[in-house]
Amino acid sequence: MRPATLPLLASLSLLPACAYHDSRISVQAQQSLIGTSVADLDMCAGLPTKTERINPATELRSYERAESTNAGLNITFPVIGGGMNIGNGGYCHATFKLVNGTVAALDYSGDTTVAGATDAICAPIVKTCVAQLAGHKPAKGQTVASTP
Repeated sequence: MRPATLPLLASLSLLPACAYHDSRISVQAQQSLIGTSVADLDMCAGLPTKTERINPATELRSYERAESTNAGLNITFPVIGGGMNIGNGGYCHATFKLVNGTVAALDYSGDTTVAGATDAICAPIVKTCVAQLAGHKPAKGQTVASTP
């Protein structure tokens, strides 16, 4: 094996670990962000790309993230029935359903899988929200409220 290939192989071995971590953050967000106020969501995720009012109590907010496949390293391994993308590239639409001003659901759509890790591309959208929530855990019997 050539010495020049060792750093490449080492880099490729780290990519699935990072993608798996990002996938876990995306899954965690779908559970932990339920109940987050719209004001707190705006503070941690930023302003949405699109909003849609379904009825007076229900609103959908969409956040988008796209990664160019031209940047960095993008390798596709052929697999029966398709292929597996190792590298950056893909896009995510994170859609929050808010009912009466609080998050009731979060779902992802798009080309969200990288290195076999589902929804890994979506993690940067929700990473700050998950981190802030972890840093502001309420004491037993108390709730964390946003200030108007």
